[in-house]
Amino acid sequence: MYESTFVVSENSHSVMLSPVGLPTSNGFNVGYSTFSPNMPSQYGNTVYVWQTTLNTVPWGREPDGVIAVNSDRARSALNVEFCFEDQGYIIGYAVAPTPNAIVATMHIPRGTQQDLMSYAYSSLSIGHVAVGPGLAQVVSRGLAEYNPHANKNWIAIFNGDAVPYEGSALQNGCALVTSEVSNNAQSVEDIALLINTPYVAGYFMVDCETGRHSLAAQFPFSIQLAEQA
Repeated sequence: MYESTFVVSENSHSVMLSPVGLPTSNGFNVGYSTFSPNMPSQYGNTVYVWQTTLNTVPWGREPDGVIAVNSDRARSALNVEFCFEDQGYIIGYAVAPTPNAIVATMHIPRGTQQDLMSYAYSSLSIGHVAVGPGLAQVVSRGLAEYNPHANKNWIAIFNGDAVPYEGSALQNGCALVTSEVSNNAQSVEDIALLINTPYVAGYFMVDCETGRHSLAAQFPFSIQLAEQA
């Protein structure tokens, strides 16, 4: 008979950066991939650049370059107008006009600008969703040294297989991230999920009152019955 359930899921969908050619003293063409409903220009998506030898965003330090995304295409490329010298850099893509909403990075180690294979990439992602009676736990992996609680990150559960950029989450289906470390597990409580129904968990970077479009990652899942012998 049926005695337990398990979660069936796809992979986490995240924002990604990629190089388009090589950086020069005139700038660098960078490809970005976000989510289909996203309109990067309208929603204030922004690219930030820091000169650094570390593969970590220097949170709290003023960026050396700020480039607003000027297209409303969810997947495209833009020219990062910045004078790239033979130094180390980290480029961050933010889903809102603040460095605290950076969700994806590309690190160019010093002395390796001509070697694309040496570049390093990071993106916030949702590792998995665990479901129990009346709750869902969302496990996420964020960028190094980032504080999600201080920046009012939040998670939500929606019906369907993709996070809508308009409309509400399931009733009681959202929660502020209480952890101060970027890799964390956050529970959404007092929520009723049904068997064989598509859901999607979303992770957002800006407070839930104003950050409805600041989606960083999504994770489609459903709940299936497990048959016990």
